[in-house]
Amino acid sequence: MMVRSDAVMMPDTVIGGPGTAVDPNFVTLLSRAKIANVPILGFVYTSFGGRNISEVMVDIDNYYKWYPTLSGIYIGDSDSGCDVMASYYGVLWNYTRAHHNNATFVLQIGTLAHECSLNVSTIVVNLESYYYDEMAWTAPAWTENYPPERFWHLVFETPLNLLDKVYKKAVENRAGHVLITDQDIFDYSALPSYLGELVALVDV
Repeated sequence: MMVRSDAVMMPDTVIGGPGTAVDPNFVTLLSRAKIANVPILGFVYTSFGGRNISEVMVDIDNYYKWYPTLSGIYIGDSDSGCDVMASYYGVLWNYTRAHHNNATFVLQIGTLAHECSLNVSTIVVNLESYYYDEMAWTAPAWTENYPPERFWHLVFETPLNLLDKVYKKAVENRAGHVLITDQDIFDYSALPSYLGELVALVDV
């Protein structure tokens, strides 16, 4: 199985979002990504469903106004409750896909994700943790009902000598999208130091 990891852009690095105006650097990034056939997603924060939903919609619209070739939206810090999935994230899911050409819609939840999250998303991040948590974790039985392309794992602080084992475990846990890095937990400021080895591993 070929595993991939889409790229996520965040022009506003303080709170996470599109910022207040178009950034020429990201326009260039998206142009290059399109040529290389690399999907780019725009990060939007929701404060676990506590942020005003209209503000979230404005962020989503601004991403597409300023960066029209964007592949989709990456919803950070998503709540895991099924009630919030229906009343909050379901509204965002329908809005985004209706207004922005069936855009990819990713929910970043973690291992507390429930099956209901797949009703309102294209992809669910159902693991975001240390490498040893990936190695010890077993995906819930319900994930067998869906293709691996619906799941994304973010695995941190992975040493190079364990890269292959962690990758194989992520695949075993049905992840169709994977980022494995030696960076600190939740640190997205730099690429893995072994990016070449990671690309060679997943691009088979």
